[in-house]
Amino acid sequence: MDTSKTTLDDFASEQGGARIASSVTGERDQLSTLLHMIAQGDESAFGQFYALTSGRAYGIARRVIRDPELSEDIMQEV
Repeated sequence: MDTSKTTLDDFASEQGGARIASSVTGERDQLSTLLHMIAQGDESAFGQFYALTSGRAYGIARRVIRDPELSEDIMQEV
């Protein structure tokens, strides 16, 4: 058994317990619901999904690319 993988419960206990787990689970459920709505053609759900995820996506692009202008261009393409 591979014990090196961190589960959501492990993460929650390391980060402050049930409050964090509930928050992470709630966000995951919200994103999942939005993706289902997007798949059904709901454009407002896409806007909500973008609002919830674009900051993280930009942050990842920024850390990998290390060029703010190019990172913004990548976000436009995504």
